[in-house]
Amino acid sequence: MVGSSTPSSLLLVFVLLLSSSAHAQQDCLTHPDVTYVSGDVLIIRGNVACLLNVPITPSVPYIEIGDGSVVTVRGSSISTSVFNCSTYSEFQAETNNNVPLSFSTSRFLVKNCGVSFFDLTLTATTDIDITGTSYLFDNRGTLTAPVIKFSGSAGNKALTFNADTSITLTTPFSFSGPVTLNAPTGSVAFVPAPVSPPPGYMVSNVNIDADNVQFSSTDFTIGTTSFSSTTVIRARSSFLIQAGASLTLQNVATTINGDGSYVANVGARVITATAGSLNISMAGDVYVGGSSFQPIGLSKLVISGAEVTFI
Repeated sequence: MVGSSTPSSLLLVFVLLLSSSAHAQQDCLTHPDVTYVSGDVLIIRGNVACLLNVPITPSVPYIEIGDGSVVTVRGSSISTSVFNCSTYSEFQAETNNNVPLSFSTSRFLVKNCGVSFFDLTLTATTDIDITGTSYLFDNRGTLTAPVIKFSGSAGNKALTFNADTSITLTTPFSFSGPVTLNAPTGSVAFVPAPVSPPPGYMVSNVNIDADNVQFSSTDFTIGTTSFSSTTVIRARSSFLIQAGASLTLQNVATTINGDGSYVANVGARVITATAGSLNISMAGDVYVGGSSFQPIGLSKLVISGAEVTFI
C-alpha cells in the first residue's frame, strides 16, 4: 500500500481540473446568466465566460456581448443581423484553434472589445464599425461592407478591408502587419480623433486602392526603422493631404499613383524619415504646398504629373 495516497491525490486534482475546465467552458446557450431566446436574441453580459458553438440553429438575429464577458467560439460559421460587442469584452476562437471563421451579419458593431481569430472572413451588408480601444488580434482576415470604420489596433497577420462606399481610419489606430484597403468606387480617409488626436500607425506593406484618398489633420506614420517595406497607394481621382496633417514614411518604398490629382496643402507635411523611396505619378496635376515636402534621407524621388507645382 506504499504510495497509494499519490494516485488518490492525483485523481482528486484531475477531477478538480475537469470541474474547473467544465465551468469555464459552459455552453453560452445554457449558461444561467445568459439571456437566450431561440431564434431571437443572445445577450451575454455581466462578466460571463462561456463557450459558443456555432452555427447557432436557428440563427439568432441579435447577439450582444458586454460587461467584460469572454465568449470562446467553437465552429466555422456564424450568422446574425446585428452583432454588438462592448465594454472590454472578448470574442475569440479557442486556444490553438486554426479553423477559419465565416461571419455574416448586417451590422458588426464593436467598441472597446477584443476580436481574436486565426482566419476571419467577415461580411456585413450595412456596416462594420470597430472603435475605441478595440483590437483584431492575430487575425488573418477579410472584412467586407459598404462602410467600414476602424480605430484601435490589429495584430501581425494580413488584413484586407473591402468597401463600396468608404473606409475611415480614426486615430488612434495601429496595424502591426500588412494591410490592404480597397474602395475603388469610394473613399479611404485617415482622420483624427475629435479631441487631442494621437497618431496612427501602419507598420508594413500597405496597399490602398480607392477613388479618393485623404489624410486629415494629425500625425500618421507608415513603416518602421526596424525593417524595410513597401506601400502602394492608388488614388484613382484624388490624393489629398490637408493642412495640419503629417505623413511620415519610414524605410518605405512608396508609390502614389492615379488618374487624378495629388494635393499637399500648405501646412501639410510628407516626411521620409529614414532611407526609402517615393514615386508620385499622377495623370492629373501635382501640387506640393509650402513646406509640406521634407525628403529627409530619401534614396530616390520621382514626381510626375500633367503639371507639377511647388507652392
